[in-house]
Amino acid sequence: MKRIISAVILISLLLCGCVQASAPTDAVAAIDPRVRTYYEIFVASFYDSDGDGVGDLKGIEEKLDYLNDKNLNSNGSLHVTGLWLMPIMPSPTYHKYDVTDYYSVDEEYGSLADFESLCAACRERGVSVIIDLVLNHTSSEHEWFKSACSSLRAGECENDGDDCAFSTPCAKHNDYVGYYNFSNVNQGGYTAVSGTNGGWYYESRFWSGMPDLNLDNPSVRAEIEKIVEFWLEKGADGFRLDAVTSYYTGSNEGNTEFLAWLTDTAKGIKRDAYLVAETWTDSSTILSLYESGVDSCFNFPFSQNDGSIISAVNTQSGSALAKSIERWNAALSFENPDAIDAPFLTNHDNGRSAGALKRDLALEKQAAAVYLLMPGNPFIYYGEEIGMTGSGKDENKRASFTWSLSDDTGLTLSPKDADRVETVSAGVAEQLADKNSLLRFYIEVIRVRNSLPAVVFGEVAALDTGFDTVCAYTSSYGESTVAVVHNLGDEAVEIPSTFEGYSLYAGLSCGEGKPRLSKENLYLPPNSTAVLEKR
Repeated sequence: MKRIISAVILISLLLCGCVQASAPTDAVAAIDPRVRTYYEIFVASFYDSDGDGVGDLKGIEEKLDYLNDKNLNSNGSLHVTGLWLMPIMPSPTYHKYDVTDYYSVDEEYGSLADFESLCAACRERGVSVIIDLVLNHTSSEHEWFKSACSSLRAGECENDGDDCAFSTPCAKHNDYVGYYNFSNVNQGGYTAVSGTNGGWYYESRFWSGMPDLNLDNPSVRAEIEKIVEFWLEKGADGFRLDAVTSYYTGSNEGNTEFLAWLTDTAKGIKRDAYLVAETWTDSSTILSLYESGVDSCFNFPFSQNDGSIISAVNTQSGSALAKSIERWNAALSFENPDAIDAPFLTNHDNGRSAGALKRDLALEKQAAAVYLLMPGNPFIYYGEEIGMTGSGKDENKRASFTWSLSDDTGLTLSPKDADRVETVSAGVAEQLADKNSLLRFYIEVIRVRNSLPAVVFGEVAALDTGFDTVCAYTSSYGESTVAVVHNLGDEAVEIPSTFEGYSLYAGLSCGEGKPRLSKENLYLPPNSTAVLEKR
């Protein structure tokens, strides 16, 4: 992440057309293809291309202009440069985190051909695609598990050779029995195998429909390598790794070892494959997992409704936030200099951020500016950019995306068990037409981010402005330095003499008025952000 790319290399990238002068796309990904602004999509709720009420892969391809229209000057596109697709493989559940076939696409979402078409279309726009890869467990309806359970019910034959005496392979002669963690002892986190009269139990830490895989089994690892290779060859650029801290229950050492093996395996197939791990845990554990060499771990301590970002915005604790950002990035760089942070506000498991931010437009904009201008790969949860709400049951957090209040084209049904789905005051169409909307603000911030590598790659140093409400820090990369300054307070501030030698690159207003730089004094209205570039 901190590797220095010389000015000569950057100029050559421009000359060879990697960054278009007439319609700029992304100066950041040209430096490191793993570094992106990501957009998380629950496919079923995004856009329905065929009128069955379920979002699908063709629907995402149809809406690529909204996600990235290849023109960074445009106000009609988010300009994200990466997509994270929540699980797309066949599954008996609506969320699809219990896979029945690792080599196919759930028919509700389309086909493998649709996936390849989407990846190709994204590639033409400079957009990477990563998919959810669920390896901690399968579905209890996966053929591996069903075969293993049948063999456990059959018992063991008397043959010690390769041939089984039973018509259904017995437990001793079925390799799939070793794919899972079976035990003769009933213990916490285990479920009885039906039909064995309490003789066998299987590990299922999440629920009985998700039997845990035995990740120590060489045959399982060989299968995983095939799965990784399959999807990379189909066009995926990497993976979001589900439930990393559950790979080996209670063993961070085991989790780190497996994560290192998986990272090496993926990069052995595709050198620049990007892996981001779900690490829903404390700071010290997350930092230790970076020892595996994985590209990114989701930054849970800063994210979620009680995390550092939203808490700081709600309490106007800017100075403390700047110091936290500096400490975190220093610790991350120490553990792995090539690591890429992965901040977010909320995701599919959390109550949506608009609720925690009191549905206050200025606060929603301010929180967006904070996390989108942090170093690393920010992840936007679909609907966050238009202020969607949702809390309580998981289904409520994964509701139908609102494209327009007046046009139902592409509208999906929300998950059937959702019990509280609220309509936003303005959908995409309405917010694109409103220059003061949350969506237009997201577009503006991402445009700034994609244009300034120092924001994304830089080494952070907190600045003391003398105001507790101001989050200010410099971000230095190579010969470039920018200053990112957020006024989280509800009163204007004027910061004297701190920014001598800087020019104002962007002034972002979350409420009333824009920042301005007069000589060395920086004026910040309430809830506003300034990005300054050192001359």
